[in-house]
Amino acid sequence: MTLYDSDFYGWTQDQAAALRRLADERPNVGAGIDWAHVAEEIEDMGNDTLEKIEGLVAQIVAHLLRLEHCPDANPRQHWRGEITAWRKTRCAVGRSARPRLWAGSIWPS
Repeated sequence: MTLYDSDFYGWTQDQAAALRRLADERPNVGAGIDWAHVAEEIEDMGNDTLEKIEGLVAQIVAHLLRLEHCPDANPRQHWRGEITAWRKTRCAVGRSARPRLWAGSIWPS
């Protein structure tokens, strides 16, 4: 499994840094390619993914609070199902993004 598959955010940050180094060290490679903006776009892809995951973490916290405080039994199974699905999604982020996303007990130890 590659870093791209296991840690997309980390991959985007590494690739952006590598492209910036390449542009600085070998400016004639890929003449005509705007390496600075290509690196920025790749980095932004990782940041966009991270923002989506942050939204999922917020949803998980909101649903956990609902489960804790809502006396109505009807929506509880639905909330649990969504929490499970969202947790699986955020696990795909990889380790490099976790320090930015840590939200109490949501991250398993």
